[in-house]
Amino acid sequence: MTRGRAVLLGLALVLGFVAARMAFAGGDSGGHGKSYCAGGFEFDRGGNVTRDECGNLRSRHPNAWHFHSFVKRRDGKCYACWDEEDATCDTLLPVEHPDFRAGTSDPSTCKDLPPAEPKSGNRVYEPDPATTVTPQPTVKASPSPTATPSPSADPGVTPSSPPTPDPSTLRIPPVALPEPDEEDDVPAPLTSPGPGQSPRPTQRPKPRPPRVVPLTAQITHVSQGPFAVGDPVQVEAVVIGDDGRMRRSRAGDIVVTDQAGVEKLRVPVTAQPSGAVTAEIKLPIAGALQITYVPTSITLPPSEKEGPVTSTPAPVSASSCRLRGFVLSPKTGEILVAQAPLTLRGEIRNLGGKAITPADLNGAKAVFTVDLSGGRSFKLDATVAASGEATAPLTLPTPTDSTEDVVIRLLGEGGAGDFCGDAPVTARTTLLGIGMTMSLPKNCYNERPCDISGGFQLPDAPAARSAGLAFLGSPDLEVVVWANGGRVGKLKSPAPADPASAWTNTFTPPGSGVMDIELVATAGGKEVREKRTVRIREPIELRLVDALDLGTVAAGSEWGSTCKTIDFGDSRGVAEQTFIIESTKPKGCVSRPALRAGGMVYRLSKPSEFELDKAAKLGICLADVPRCSPESPAPVELTIRAKSPDFPDQVRKIRLSWKVSGRNFWACHWWWLVAAAGVLLVLFVGYGYVSPYSFAVHDAVKLASKREGLARATARRLRELPGGRSGFYRSATTGLREDGSATNKLGTASVILRARKGEVILDCRGGLTRVNPQSKKLEPVDTGKDGHIASKNIIYNIGSLFFQLS
Repeated sequence: MTRGRAVLLGLALVLGFVAARMAFAGGDSGGHGKSYCAGGFEFDRGGNVTRDECGNLRSRHPNAWHFHSFVKRRDGKCYACWDEEDATCDTLLPVEHPDFRAGTSDPSTCKDLPPAEPKSGNRVYEPDPATTVTPQPTVKASPSPTATPSPSADPGVTPSSPPTPDPSTLRIPPVALPEPDEEDDVPAPLTSPGPGQSPRPTQRPKPRPPRVVPLTAQITHVSQGPFAVGDPVQVEAVVIGDDGRMRRSRAGDIVVTDQAGVEKLRVPVTAQPSGAVTAEIKLPIAGALQITYVPTSITLPPSEKEGPVTSTPAPVSASSCRLRGFVLSPKTGEILVAQAPLTLRGEIRNLGGKAITPADLNGAKAVFTVDLSGGRSFKLDATVAASGEATAPLTLPTPTDSTEDVVIRLLGEGGAGDFCGDAPVTARTTLLGIGMTMSLPKNCYNERPCDISGGFQLPDAPAARSAGLAFLGSPDLEVVVWANGGRVGKLKSPAPADPASAWTNTFTPPGSGVMDIELVATAGGKEVREKRTVRIREPIELRLVDALDLGTVAAGSEWGSTCKTIDFGDSRGVAEQTFIIESTKPKGCVSRPALRAGGMVYRLSKPSEFELDKAAKLGICLADVPRCSPESPAPVELTIRAKSPDFPDQVRKIRLSWKVSGRNFWACHWWWLVAAAGVLLVLFVGYGYVSPYSFAVHDAVKLASKREGLARATARRLRELPGGRSGFYRSATTGLREDGSATNKLGTASVILRARKGEVILDCRGGLTRVNPQSKKLEPVDTGKDGHIASKNIIYNIGSLFFQLS
């Protein structure tokens, strides 16, 4: 083989590989095409996915194909959604298929829904159109027939791209390159790789930035009034783009404001599969009001970016409702016959509850409104008799399904706007003029018999009952129980022809989760159906450990730091079930078991109820741990049992053990020792300031070198002399020298003046004399060991210093 032929063969193989990858998943050669798959799967009893329709596509997405989330569909089932590294399960899937709702990766998302069966045909798989067409270089190759992919046999499958071709037989037709935009990158042409080099991949066009879309939130429907304060009002709203198309709204609030724009009420909305939202509000005040939808979560396609959102209000008013319209016939729950004449009857009453006359309408017109669950509505003018009775003829159309709800109200139009309707009446119409009832226990369990009963409802009018009685009297009458489309049993009745006779039996649910239970009565080639959506639970089976050791706990430990868990992961049917736990009392110790729930710890001094969280783990802790002393109690017994009376045998006992290690004297008592030392320190410091003595405020001394000079000397306050103020553990003390100066250096002083208990004490080393008041002569003063208590206005002398205290 020549070198040129080798290069051409290598180029053909490279182009074949690239084209094969592009032909699947949007043409991304890296395996990152924006595609998704929502398909059926199976759980085992441990909650693990055992089979997955989308997981079977791994071979076609070898690099990036992975499970993204569980999603819900309007058919009442749960699907596993797979995509590549682009989150199209959250972005494209709910936009392009509004019957799907984005979910989470948490398997509990599907606890209320049955998983769609693998290979059930409910699979959606398609590439993102924005990445389907990728510019390719023109390559000359021999043409070959292009196989057209056959559509899937499954009705729910949307084919995306042809199957992965075999590279050995791949033929690439010539494709002309489009002219690039100025903002786009021009794809690099493929070149023949050199020896040991990898082929250069094709560059993808730079994606255009998403378009900013202005949005408008609109109220599309408000149930017909007038209304009084407190009356329920049904509201529906949507979000519309600037192109007039609806965008899916997922969350928001309905806001009610008064004429001044002041908010009076805010109610969260409920998202509908259609992309609209609904809410029921109760008018808070009387007068003219406005209703506005304020969205908080809007789903847009990847090519769009949320712009400014404008809310358009809708008017509504609450009046005094001077009159009320009551529907008397038909009754709530009554069976009506389609295509048969029917007279609607009602009564108009005033605030006192008395019937009115036509003159009391004040120009208002009485009307019956009839809303069918299939979407059709009628408005009938009523004739009001002198007794206040309102009537109108009605012939109901054939129901769109086997049964159809009929909601009837009696309202007023025009006048003063104070003629309101009372609570609506909800009847039913059926194809045969016969309805069914169904009764199930509060809880039914997978793989366990469940009691079920049903009955028939016939119209009240004798003439209208004939068809129903003929149906019940048919000898081949049979009532079959269906669960999620599969037959699971039959009901029996002791008197089939009697409408009042109950039909009863048991059936075994074929699975768990949300399930459609349907009764189908057939006779003479005709059938009557009654359907209910119920929750089928898994039966409780407790599989727990036999023993739990809390280990060695340090004395003084906090409750929350001593916890260990009991894992319910191997158990079955424990989600959203209530259990009871109790413990025997430990002997000879202070500590005791406790239950951790909701971030709190509770002593197990008596039986306690609990529910498991999503982790299916129960926290067991140790309460009342002694502060210092050690403990080593014998194991206690924890008893856990299901509260439901359906499972009296689900009782498990767990041996619980622990030890408490004691602490030394300092570790145990340091806190109060430190506290006591702190108190003593405060007392010591405080006493050091309050215990010393101080001179009185007016204590003063006169100084002179001669006795006669004291009369002319100026008195000096003792507190202003050096040392004249008290200090920390030091009483006020000052010294006097013979030259008449004062000093706080007492060693140089001739006489010392000290404060003590409101007195001034004189101390000196000798030679202190004083003037006798009678003889006016100097006489010696004995200061003694404790000093001499100075007398006021007495002249003292020491050396050449004379002083006098005052």
